[in-house]
Amino acid sequence: MKTAMKYVSVLLFFVMMAVFLLITIIRQKDEFSENENRSLAQAPNFSVSSFFDESFMKDTDKYISDHFAFRNSLESVKLNSDLLMGKKEENGVLILHNRMVEPVTKVDNDIVSASVEAINHLAEITDASVYVMIPPTAAGVYYEDIPKYYLNTDQKKAIDDIYYRFSDKVTTLNVFPKLYSSRDEYVYYRNDHHWTSYGAYLAYNAAIRKMGYNPTPMSSYDIEHVNSNFYGTFNSRTLYNGIAPDMIDVFHPKTGIDAAEVTIGGESYNSMYFSQYLEKKDKYSFYLNNAMEPIVNIKTNLQDGEKLLVIKDSYAQCFIPFLTQHFSEITAVDLRSISPFDINNSIDADYYDKILVLYSFSGFASDTDLKKLSLLE
Repeated sequence: MKTAMKYVSVLLFFVMMAVFLLITIIRQKDEFSENENRSLAQAPNFSVSSFFDESFMKDTDKYISDHFAFRNSLESVKLNSDLLMGKKEENGVLILHNRMVEPVTKVDNDIVSASVEAINHLAEITDASVYVMIPPTAAGVYYEDIPKYYLNTDQKKAIDDIYYRFSDKVTTLNVFPKLYSSRDEYVYYRNDHHWTSYGAYLAYNAAIRKMGYNPTPMSSYDIEHVNSNFYGTFNSRTLYNGIAPDMIDVFHPKTGIDAAEVTIGGESYNSMYFSQYLEKKDKYSFYLNNAMEPIVNIKTNLQDGEKLLVIKDSYAQCFIPFLTQHFSEITAVDLRSISPFDINNSIDADYYDKILVLYSFSGFASDTDLKKLSLLE
């Protein structure tokens, strides 16, 4: 009887797998996963060479994995089982009791050194004032909440060390103390790797005086909650829905300066905010349209103000709107989308009065594109 039950169990298992595989084959295939905010693998093309170098089998495995029937549901079941067993980490994301964070486990010193040297080079070749801001990620601000057995860099110490390496011609903007002292407030998203617009405001408030301006007080803004159902990159990577959704906010200046013309990819707009993204998974692209756009130019209605160049990663998306109160023109450049061969055609450092390099700590610790600044002439 026991032997028969074994055979029945094995048979049922293979029948279930066959059913899942059949559904996988015949169901309509998506090209993009809205939930994971990424493109899905496409069916590989067979060739003799791809068969013998094993790339065809690897691509087939990835294709089946991406399109396997009920994949998200099965992964969610697996995650909840892992959580019950005490596991707290999924795809590099640590699930705490009220938020998710991504520990920074490694700082590539060669990459950091190359980036510092490139920024020092930029400060040497231009008359513009050069500033650097490296905000901590949530894993840095909530460092004490992360169990010690998880590898997690002490970001305060690491940022101080990086700042120490810059030349006297570079002004560093240390926003760690302000964000850390406000950690009980809503300064980082719970389901995404970015800071909130309020966190960005606190950093702006702490840094803008060093750039020569008085900060615009909170009382001068009307804060609009434009979406309260934001599940960001951490949610996409873990598929964990046990954390409360996040809120997308806009700080509207009651009076004073605002964006007059925003140019992105050759198209002109009259706003820095793009509401179509509020209906999508990637709601953070509401700010300035898309974090990967190579160049975004913003002209404000401030007359005869200074011009600012921002070399940035995606942390700058919700930070830049606060700068419109002080500059007549702001150009944001994402080096990830600019070829080293085009760097001198894309950036004219001497056109600007001030230059701000704004990268999150995790970005600065791993980004290989900042070194392109060393090619500027």
